Amino acid sequence: TRSINLRAVIFDLDGTLIDSVTPFYGLIVEIFNEIGLQPPSRETINDILGNGLSIMEIMIPQNMENRNSLIQKGREIGYRLWQRFQQEQLKPFPYTWEILEKLKEKKVSRGIATSGEANYIRGLIERGLLPPLEVIVTKEDVSRLKPAPDIILECLRRLGCPAEGAVYVGDSPIDIKAGK
Repeated sequence: TRSINLRAVIFDLDGTLIDSVTPFYGLIVEIFNEIGLQPPSRETINDILGNGLSIMEIMIPQNMENRNSLIQKGREIGYRLWQRFQQEQLKPFPYTWEILEKLKEKKVSRGIATSGEANYIRGLIERGLLPPLEVIVTKEDVSRLKPAPDIILECLRRLGCPAEGAVYVGDSPIDIKAGK
């Protein structure tokens, strides 16, 4: 094994710091029920989320009549329900705050590199679900999303840390690809 001088830890957000996967699955079930389709299994949703693909476009068959209008209706329902899910169901994983504080005490820089939106993260911080970190890079900050490494590289740049002094923590196959 090789030892590194750890200067920074960069985290994915959803499914890593914030327990959003279970609430998100509940959201998908409600959307599919409202548009009159059988909801996909949780395993299917987890596989799709791990690949960064659009659930509605993958799960609604190409040859289905009114496919485009079902996708649009599903998105509208999702936008309507998402605020409620954020307010009522999102929470940090156990020990998230403690780990982030320990890193801060040890003078290890902390960053988030997420495909989420900046407004979503600001809301999490405002509601006390996430402490403010040194750097947060979102999909608005880069042209290519994970599995491209751009979001992590931008986070490293803003932290002023070389890749050799950092680790990336995520929960999905695209996080592993981006981190490598």
